[in-house]
Amino acid sequence: MSRGRVAVALVAFAMGAALFEHGGDLAVLAAVQGAGILWLARGLWAGYAEGLRWRPAALSVALFAFWIWLGAGILITSVTFVSVLAFWTLGSVPLFHVASLTELRSSGETGWRRISCLLCVLAAVVAIHGIWQRVVLQEQGHSLFLNPRSYEAFLNLLLLPVAAALLHASDRQGRAARRKYWLLAALATLVLYAQAGNGGRGSALGLWVAIALLFFLVRRQVSRQALARLLALVVAVYGLAALTVPNSVGRASAGLGSVAAEALALAARPADSLNGDTDRDSQRLVIWRGAIELWRHSPWYGTGPGTFWLTYRPYREPQDASAGQHAHNDYLELLIELGWPGLALLLLVMASATRTALGAVHNARLTASQRMEAAGLLAGLGAIAVHSLFSFNFYLPPVLIAIALYSGRLRALAERGGGLKIWRPSRWVGRRAYRVMVLGMAAIPLSQLGGIAVADARIRQANQQMARAEFESSGTNLRRAFRAFATDRPLLELARIYIRGVRTMRDEAARRHFFNEGIKLLDRAAEVNPLRAYTPLLRAALIESGADAGDPVWQPRAVRAYRHALALDPRQWVARAALAQLLLKQGQRADAVRVVEAGLRFARLAEPSALPFYGLAVRLAMERGDSAGAAAVYQDMKRISNTLHLTPESLAAFGIEAWIPVIEALPEAAGGG
Repeated sequence: MSRGRVAVALVAFAMGAALFEHGGDLAVLAAVQGAGILWLARGLWAGYAEGLRWRPAALSVALFAFWIWLGAGILITSVTFVSVLAFWTLGSVPLFHVASLTELRSSGETGWRRISCLLCVLAAVVAIHGIWQRVVLQEQGHSLFLNPRSYEAFLNLLLLPVAAALLHASDRQGRAARRKYWLLAALATLVLYAQAGNGGRGSALGLWVAIALLFFLVRRQVSRQALARLLALVVAVYGLAALTVPNSVGRASAGLGSVAAEALALAARPADSLNGDTDRDSQRLVIWRGAIELWRHSPWYGTGPGTFWLTYRPYREPQDASAGQHAHNDYLELLIELGWPGLALLLLVMASATRTALGAVHNARLTASQRMEAAGLLAGLGAIAVHSLFSFNFYLPPVLIAIALYSGRLRALAERGGGLKIWRPSRWVGRRAYRVMVLGMAAIPLSQLGGIAVADARIRQANQQMARAEFESSGTNLRRAFRAFATDRPLLELARIYIRGVRTMRDEAARRHFFNEGIKLLDRAAEVNPLRAYTPLLRAALIESGADAGDPVWQPRAVRAYRHALALDPRQWVARAALAQLLLKQGQRADAVRVVEAGLRFARLAEPSALPFYGLAVRLAMERGDSAGAAAVYQDMKRISNTLHLTPESLAAFGIEAWIPVIEALPEAAGGG
């Protein structure tokens, strides 16, 4: 297979696999990054005979500086494995940028033509998939993405270069040019319809800003008729989406102004004016307020790459109804994780990319097609930059790989003016020694990525074995998973096995052994990840399970562990319910009520783990004569059970069976139903 085909195959594999990476699929993440390393190694391997072409440029230097700062974040973070994973995720841009630039410097237009064709095919496939979901299944289009907004961002990124090529083809004459025009028009219509039909406001704002930027950049390079035709196409497709997809364009159009006004409202709107409404505009304000509070308590160098979802939980406002995984503003999230230096380097990368693209757009040595292409690439990057004010696009591997390919192409276009230097390794080192060096450079990161993949596979296998009660085999796999890549997941799963042993074994010596080993595992898990609330929750559960195993002061220890879990995550419902139950057993009813009432301040989401806590809240409210409060919580329990497709009878399992007939007869319950 030729070098060009190998490159396309690796890009196709990386991009295809990235579409299946949903945050917790570590084996997929390892495969994606492994493809990037192999692509780079393939280019360096061929560089011995061809020579390595290079030229210092601000864009590449800024990307490398950003990557180095990501690596430095691993040394200062409190959760090393999380930051390692974020290093590889966010590092997709510099990795694939260098790999693509090495490829394009060698293969030129032929290499990029293959990659761009691959991206066009990918755009068509994900657009058709999303349209099918929206029109046929009557759900938000998302293709293989978990989040519809991420899907829209990816479509915008792929759409703008197609729009630029369509503008260029619009003024060309001849049968081949006409055929190309109609093919590009069909692709643009397909992708645009998929985007418009979803009704995303932030993505629509990013798209229209990017279209305006594209028009401004090419206003002197294409005819007014071409610009008018493209604008008419965009308006027509939006009109078609409005007619055929309910609540699509109208929702997006109505929300554009509100999305743009959110940042201004954040400074002027007091926190207590935000109620529990879950509309997206209010939710962003709520999330941003909590995230800004976290930033105020974070060091100047950041909390560490990828740690937002762990550090944010104590700062979540009660009205926050999000999953708490992202700040829904990439710049704010990176400021928290990477500090001022990280955000400054990101802005430097963006400024360098803009400068590089503008240089290509106005470079008279490039063809008209190449100048138009540079404008389209910059517009696509602009769409992502705007949308990222309201989303988390910089944490999506498919988007990051596309950004890397675009930046590599812009660098390659900017270098068409000459000035490239050729470094010939053959002058300095023998062929065999050079190839050993390349293999060694690739083997080091590939070994870590291999360990990540092995650990992920071992944990999945262990969970399957645990479900079949094969605890010895499961424990073996979990220990091997920890040796392959040190995360707290295998330690916590092992601790669960020991907790089960403490609860089920009758031999006192065996129970004491399992108790001590479980405590050691949880101590180690807390060292690996001191920010996960699940660790002190398991510690408290283990202490309670081993209460009769010779520990005379187990109750205070369990209470401290439960309170530690709630300090890390106030919405740890299992810990909150267990703490309240333990306080009730100790006769501290007032403290138990305070723990429960503190939990009722938070937005009541459809979380299965919250139902036992709400059941306890209903029981305590009825016991102290607060029928109105009990009815309100009970109505929320019914709503959550309906959302989770649980039967009404299942609510009786949460300790309120005796109270359900009484609550159902209350006027408050009748009105809430």
